[in-house]
Amino acid sequence: FDRGVQTMIDRLGAHPVPIQLPIGAESDFLGIIDLVEMKAITYTDDLGKDVIEGEIPAEHLERAQAARAHLLEEISHYSDELLELLLEDAEIPVPVLKAAIRSATLGIHLTPILCGSSFKKKGVQPLLDAVIDYLPSPLDVPPVEGIDPKTDKDTVPFTPYATIKDSFFLALFFIVFSFFIFYMPNFMGHADNYIPANPAVTPSHIVPEWYYLPFYAILRAIPNKLLGVGALGASIVILAFLPWLDTSRVRSARYRPYFKQLFWVFVAVCIGLGWLGGKPAEGGYVIASRLLTAYYFAHFLIILPLLGIFEKTKPLPNSISESVLPPTTAGTR
Repeated sequence: FDRGVQTMIDRLGAHPVPIQLPIGAESDFLGIIDLVEMKAITYTDDLGKDVIEGEIPAEHLERAQAARAHLLEEISHYSDELLELLLEDAEIPVPVLKAAIRSATLGIHLTPILCGSSFKKKGVQPLLDAVIDYLPSPLDVPPVEGIDPKTDKDTVPFTPYATIKDSFFLALFFIVFSFFIFYMPNFMGHADNYIPANPAVTPSHIVPEWYYLPFYAILRAIPNKLLGVGALGASIVILAFLPWLDTSRVRSARYRPYFKQLFWVFVAVCIGLGWLGGKPAEGGYVIASRLLTAYYFAHFLIILPLLGIFEKTKPLPNSISESVLPPTTAGTR
């Protein structure tokens, strides 16, 4: 282990800092010493399943204390909070030490060194914990701003980036979809749809499949049958004209405060129409369906065109890379 750490210094010019020490070596490898929490993790089987956490064995304690002191000294160069605690000879909380190690690691000031055995799967669990504790997280990067690309720096090739990403989420979708198809095919169905048809009796209430319910509510909201069918068809066809009905030059809702609010109002209207589509066509249900139907079409024919003209949008960044990368990095890449 010590030779491997020294080799990283000699051949790679790295700055390795062990945060673990091995207990034993090769066939006698029994576990690890966690220098961050100062505890021993030993394995009682050959597959790394049976884990025991406890005190550091006496024969390894002096070595562990020296390695811990070295760890604190190296990390304190990059953390004022940790340095202050060391100067005050105060107890160092584990979260503070982990945060300091993570900050130094992300700044590429040093490399935390862990140990384990892949063959016997020993040290795998602490390694995964270290990945979460010390390596970059997607949450560290701000969301990509939705603006039009202006340079090649703002784009990546469609393949493999987009294809791999889309394939991954497509696979996840089909896993969930297949579960409902094979195990719960009637989960979203209505019980009345399974009543045997009687040619002599007209059902008082028809409930279509759940994905038809919003359009079914629009159909029943208009007393005239022909106009109702026309409204149902128009509610679908109008979606094809959305790129022209939305007259705003800013496409991202992040920079359109009023559009963002009205979008969620539209979502609520669609959910309301879906709920009304499963109710009898009578009384207040019909009135509510007419009101929501009117808003549905007003959203496309009135609200979106007027928003594009009168809405004051937030200022756009100069490029996608500028909005995501730090100021110094965005200007040099």
